[in-house]
Amino acid sequence: MDLPVRYELSKGRPVSKNALNHKNSIPIVPYVRCCTVSAYRLSLIIYQKTCLEPLRTMLPAYHAALHFAVTKNKQDLAAAKGILLHLSDYSFKFEHYDVGMNYAVWGLMALNTQSTTACGARAA
Repeated sequence: MDLPVRYELSKGRPVSKNALNHKNSIPIVPYVRCCTVSAYRLSLIIYQKTCLEPLRTMLPAYHAALHFAVTKNKQDLAAAKGILLHLSDYSFKFEHYDVGMNYAVWGLMALNTQSTTACGARAA
């Protein structure tokens, strides 16, 4: 199954064929008659956008919350809260059969971090 979609890497949104020579627009697959992204490549893009990128942002907050739980260092609490606030505007716009599991990977860490920071804020 091939989908007629071309992604602009810097912004992560579909672009038209007219933007072919635009400097920020890099084709993911070579053009053959028209730009297409295979279903496999689309799955990789979905995995990157719904799991890997949020996970890279979430891990420092998770570890800061764990460190706060052990040491009661207020700087760790502030760091974890700041990262959670940054992730609060995450857009769950992707529709794919795999996104639920991808969100669960980092979503569980976010819930644990939030409960740790909420308990830490009440204790402080």
